[in-house]
Amino acid sequence: MKKNSAVSRNPKKGASQPAGVTIHQLSTGVRGLDDILGGGIPEFSFNVIAAAPGCGKTTLAHQIVFSNATAQKPAIYFTVLGEPAIKMLRY
Repeated sequence: MKKNSAVSRNPKKGASQPAGVTIHQLSTGVRGLDDILGGGIPEFSFNVIAAAPGCGKTTLAHQIVFSNATAQKPAIYFTVLGEPAIKMLRY
């Protein structure tokens, strides 16, 4: 069964978007980053944040989760490497 929907943001010039496809964006909680990303990150997407140590990857990931998590729509933060949880929660 095919879902009907509409595109919720303007695709880049020259990019093709299948008719009837919706790409809902989730805010990162950082207005400037949302502007750069065209409204936020695509809902239900898998995103990898990679950079040098100390650049703020963990803080950004927490900001994204905290700005989107609700009782009705819980969020999960998954990491394979990093600081102890108590240290991350302090920031």
